[in-house]
Amino acid sequence: MPQPHPTLSRLAIASLLLITLAYFWNLGGAPPALSGDEVLFAIHGKSIATTGCDLNGRCWPLLVQIEADASSRRWYQPILFYAEAGMLSVLPMAPWVIRLPMVLVGMLDILLVYLVAIELGVRRSAALAAALVLAAAPSHFFFARQAADFLLPVPFVLAALWCLLRSRRTGQARWSAACGGILAVGTFSYVASWLIMPLLFVLSIVVLMGGAHRRRLVAALVAGAVAGVLPAALWLWRHPEAFASLMRHYAGVTDDSMLGGIGRWLHYYRLLDVASNFWMSLNPVHVFFIGSPDLLHGTRSGGLLLLGAAVFLLAGVVDLCVKRDHRALLLAAGAIIALAPAVLIGTPDAGQRQVTLVPFAALIAAIGVERVLVVMPRRALALIAVSLVIGVVQFSAFLGDYFGDYSRTSIGRYDPLNIRELGSILKGRDAAEPAPAIVLTMQDDGLGTGATAESYWSFYAQAAENTAIAGKTRFAYLEGLGAISLPPGSLIVTGRSIDSLERYGVIAERDRGVDDPRLDFWRVRSP
Repeated sequence: MPQPHPTLSRLAIASLLLITLAYFWNLGGAPPALSGDEVLFAIHGKSIATTGCDLNGRCWPLLVQIEADASSRRWYQPILFYAEAGMLSVLPMAPWVIRLPMVLVGMLDILLVYLVAIELGVRRSAALAAALVLAAAPSHFFFARQAADFLLPVPFVLAALWCLLRSRRTGQARWSAACGGILAVGTFSYVASWLIMPLLFVLSIVVLMGGAHRRRLVAALVAGAVAGVLPAALWLWRHPEAFASLMRHYAGVTDDSMLGGIGRWLHYYRLLDVASNFWMSLNPVHVFFIGSPDLLHGTRSGGLLLLGAAVFLLAGVVDLCVKRDHRALLLAAGAIIALAPAVLIGTPDAGQRQVTLVPFAALIAAIGVERVLVVMPRRALALIAVSLVIGVVQFSAFLGDYFGDYSRTSIGRYDPLNIRELGSILKGRDAAEPAPAIVLTMQDDGLGTGATAESYWSFYAQAAENTAIAGKTRFAYLEGLGAISLPPGSLIVTGRSIDSLERYGVIAERDRGVDDPRLDFWRVRSP
């Protein structure tokens, strides 16, 4: 085992402690509001915590259908729902509470990437550098502070890599079995894992076949995977509609023929698109500076990684190309697999689908640090110091934007109709003139699509314990207002593009007052 470098180790540990504090800072206020996915994970998680069932009445589900519509194809993976259920069993409904599980996942990632780097054979100082590269990666920081499951595959990938490397080094079958089981369970962390985990399973077989005790270790790997996936397979067998809907939604198959979808994926022009997408996903501007252009998935002021890691990534690639051992196969193939979901679906700049690349990059950078320390020991500290200064400057700028301008510019992307404040607005209007009923309208002229608007409203009503208002509030489509019995004085909330509700069969006038600039409030009057 290479000896640690004390100065580098102390520097990395100090930097990691400071960055860790930033992960927890103002968790409820940055991002500035909850995204649609965050509130869906929260309200279904709360329902599981209190009843054991999701909001659609499925008890202890493997996949969660997040909309009540039976034809919906939006099925989400279960792990984060159960994490939210556990958290909300002991803590109140609040933005910082529902984001806390993913921050803890981010902390686990940092520890695991260090352990995997040690298992790769680098000295402790280089392993700490891997942890620092991962912790300071803008994409990892960003997604660790959202109650969404984009980052959730990373701890499973890292834990499986650690078990795989340990199994190959020691020849102990229990670690192979653990690797297979972790990959099987990790399949249900995020929808992209349905592609990533099986490919990593195949890669694990290839890696084990190149070492001693290969038959016994591969058999244990397969046994662990079967044991891990069997309960899920039984649930899917009992709920075939979940699997079919999920495949049609994410694979782009519009008919009942999966073979037809596969044929389209293997078309010559489709393969050219895949090659082009892969090339674009490695664009240095995207990787080191901008990341996702969507403000819901990035700040545009930080990429997947910091630029300071670039020189060590290059050194790591050189080292892997020279040695061409099992480490080179594992990290190079793993990085390609991590990019596969974004590349295949045609979104090469979608940071939320590429974040699994970051731990592989951190591990390659650790090997690069090790190479620099060995090949050029006299200049290594100077090179590391320059890279660290570049990283500190860039990460500081990223944090300044994340906690500053980003919180102001992105609010419209998170909660465009300010449903977060709607409860207090309605509470004030109800106090001024009690409303026997409150109707929040949906569709283009209302509060948006039903599932998203209702989810926001449900979360913020529970978070504010606004039970009086929530108890007399319902959602309805504008076209169906006339069929609802609304006593005089009832409140109706719509978008700002409506001149009158008479065409919807309701006699109402605008409720005057300090209106929200995005919404209108109407009072039902007697005919």
